[in-house]
Amino acid sequence: MDDIDDVYGMENGEEGDYDDDYDGDDDDDNTRPEEPSTDDDNNNDDDDDDDAVNYYDQGSTDKQKKPADGKSADPQHPSPSPSSVAATPPKTPQPTTLDEIDNEHITDSKVKEELPLAPSSSSQPAPAPDMSRLKKKQGHLKDLTHLAKQHILNTQLVDRHIDADAGVIVVTWANYHYLDFVQNWVYHLKEVAGCNSFLVGAMDDALLQALLDDETPVFAMSSGLTLDDFGWGTPTFHKMGREKIRLILAFTTMGYDVLISDVDTVWMRNPLPFIRQYPDADILTSSDHLRHTVPGEELELWPDAASAANIGIMLFRKTARKLAQEWVDMLGKNDKIWDQNAFNDLFTRGMTIPDPPREDHLFGGYDRELLIGILPVSLFCSGHTFFVQNMYEKLGLLPYVAHATFQYSGTPGKRFRFKERMLWKESSGGSGSSSGKDDAEESYFSHPAGFITYNNDIPQQLLDDVKGVDRGFEVSTTIPHFNLVNHQLSKLRAGFFLATILGRALVLPDLLCGFDRWWAPHDGTIPGSELDLPFHCPADHVLDLEAMYKSHDESSYGPKIEFREYSFLKKKPARDLNASVVVIYVCSDKDDNGEGCADGKDGKAAEAATDTNSTTTTTTTTIRIKPNLSDTDLLAVLSSDTVKQAKVLDIQGNISGLYSTNNGTSTTAAFSSNATKNVMFKRRLDLYGAIWCCSDAHPGHVWYDFFWDVDSHRDRHNRDIAGGWTPLTGP
Repeated sequence: MDDIDDVYGMENGEEGDYDDDYDGDDDDDNTRPEEPSTDDDNNNDDDDDDDAVNYYDQGSTDKQKKPADGKSADPQHPSPSPSSVAATPPKTPQPTTLDEIDNEHITDSKVKEELPLAPSSSSQPAPAPDMSRLKKKQGHLKDLTHLAKQHILNTQLVDRHIDADAGVIVVTWANYHYLDFVQNWVYHLKEVAGCNSFLVGAMDDALLQALLDDETPVFAMSSGLTLDDFGWGTPTFHKMGREKIRLILAFTTMGYDVLISDVDTVWMRNPLPFIRQYPDADILTSSDHLRHTVPGEELELWPDAASAANIGIMLFRKTARKLAQEWVDMLGKNDKIWDQNAFNDLFTRGMTIPDPPREDHLFGGYDRELLIGILPVSLFCSGHTFFVQNMYEKLGLLPYVAHATFQYSGTPGKRFRFKERMLWKESSGGSGSSSGKDDAEESYFSHPAGFITYNNDIPQQLLDDVKGVDRGFEVSTTIPHFNLVNHQLSKLRAGFFLATILGRALVLPDLLCGFDRWWAPHDGTIPGSELDLPFHCPADHVLDLEAMYKSHDESSYGPKIEFREYSFLKKKPARDLNASVVVIYVCSDKDDNGEGCADGKDGKAAEAATDTNSTTTTTTTTIRIKPNLSDTDLLAVLSSDTVKQAKVLDIQGNISGLYSTNNGTSTTAAFSSNATKNVMFKRRLDLYGAIWCCSDAHPGHVWYDFFWDVDSHRDRHNRDIAGGWTPLTGP
C-alpha cells in the first residue's frame, strides 16, 4: 500500500543506541532511558471518510510571539487591552474534517501573561497551511480495512470522550503485541486514577478489535507495522516512535490539547487537575532529570532541571501546533534523527528565562513563542526516580505516573517492574472477555506443583562495606557491591535448583544492590542522582529477564524454570496460596549438629512438626532438613503428602546450603542422579545473569556469575575462573 507508506514513511532515528556495556558494540543487554513501548465515528459505509484526520503534513499554524513590553510584534494583530485580557476571549472555530482544515487557518486566541522577553524580529503573520499534499494522501483511506474505516480519528470521537472541563484528552497508542500494556494502562488511568478523558490509537486491526471487545475508546491508526515486539532500536521501532509526533500534530490541528503518554506508563492519579493549574503552559514535558528541584506539587525549576526532556509524557496545547509541525518536518527530512533529540533541540531553541522568574516556573522556548514547563520528576516519574530512588516516598508524595525507563531487559523488564511494584493487573492480556481475564489471573496465581519462596536475609557487614567503600570509577571499587550481590546469587541459585527438581515456580527475592547500573562509567551512582547506597534494586539490574522468559532447548539447558516477582505473595489474589504454606527449615552446624534434621538417606520423607502460635492461633507446619543434599535425597526428604499438597514452600534458614558445590571443586554434586543435569543447569543459569555497568574501562561492564563461589570453573564466556572470583570486565 504505497499511499500508507507515504503517509507513515518516516523510518529510523527514534533513539540513538546507548551502549550498555560501554564498549561500542551492539549488545542487546539494554534498553534506553526513553523507550516508547499509543469512538468509532459511526461511519459504516465504504466511502473515503473525508471526516478523518491524517497524521502527516497538515499545514502550518503560527502563534504570535510575546515581546517584552507585552505589545504584539505584529501590527496586524495588536495586543488586546487590559480589559480584554481579563475577559474570556472568543473561541476560534476549529476544523472538524479535512475539508475544513483545508479552508481554515487556526490561530491562537488565547491571551498569555506578559512575558518579559526581547521582541521578535519577525512581524509577519504565518502563511495559511498548504493542504495540497495532505489531500493527495487521503487516497490511502481507500486501502484501509473495513474495520479501520469505521473507527477513524475525528472530532466527533474526541468530543465524546474528552473531559469538557479540563479540555485535555489523554492519548496512548500501540500495536497488538502490547495489548497487555494497553489494558494495564487503561485500567490504571480509568479505575485507579479516575480519569475517563482518554483515547487509544490502535496501529493494527488485531489491537483495534481487542480494544473494541474491551469497550475501550479507540481509533484506528493502520500504520501497517508489525504485530510483534517493535524491538528497541530497530527501524520498525523508529517508525513507531514517529507515530507519537503525528498524533500530537493531529490532535492540535483539530484544536485539542493533548496529553500524550507512552504505553509503558502506569497512572496512579488523575493528571488533569494538575494540568489545570497551568493554563498558560503551551507544553509540559516529563524529564530524565534525576534530582528534584521542588519539594511538592509544582513544576521543576529551569534551568536547574535542565536535563533532557523525555517525550514519553507530554502535554501539547493546540497553541504549540507549529512546533509539532516543525518536529514532523524535521523527522521527515532525516530518518536518522532521534525524535527525542529533535524535540529537545526545538523547545530549547531561543530559550529565555523570564526576569523575574514566573511563579509557575514556566519559561520561554521555541524562539520565545511558547511557554514551557518541566513536570516534577518526583510525581511524573522516570524509571529511575520511581523504581530506583523512590523519590516520591522520601518526599512524602503520591506520584501521578511511573514510566518504565532506565531499565535493562526490554519489554519483559518493563512488565516485570510494574509487577514488582504491584502496578500490573494480571488479567491484562486476556482474551478480551471477562472469562478470559479471569482465566489469566487465575493461571498466574496458580501452579500445578506450587511455589517456592525464601527469606533473602543479608549479613549487616555486607551492607556496611557498601556504605564505607571509597567510591571511584575503578573496577576495584565495585568489590563491596559484588560481594553483596554474589551473596544473594548463591541463595537464588539454590532456589532455582529446588524449583527445578520439584517442578515449582520460584518467587524471586527483593534484591539489594551496592552500586547503581547505568550505560556509562560512574562511581556507584549516576551523576546528578540522589540515590542512597545500598538500595533495593529492580530485578533487571542483576538478572536478564529477557533470557529468563525466553524458551531454551531443554535438551541443552534443562527444564524451564518458572518464576514470579518478589511481591507476588503480597497481592490479594495470592490469599489462598498464603493459607497453604509449609516451612522447610535448612539446618546448619549450629542446629545441634543436625539433630532432628532429615537427610533422606533412608529414602523416607521427613516428618513434619506442627506448631500453633498461641497469640494468633495460626498453625505452622515445619520440616527440618540437612544442607548439602543431592537432588535424589531432597526428593526423598520432601516426598510427603504434606509437602506435595502445600501450595507454597517457605524456605528458612540457610537456603544456600541446598545447593552443594562439593566442597568448592569444579564439579557440583547437586544433581547426583545425572551428571548431565549439572551441566544443563549451569548453562541455564549462565544465561540468567545480567551485567553491571560501568567502570572506567573499555569494556567497562562486568558479568554476574551464579557460580562465583565454585573454585575452578568456566564462566559463560568460557574463561577459566580459578583462585577465587574477582570482577572481570568484558567481553
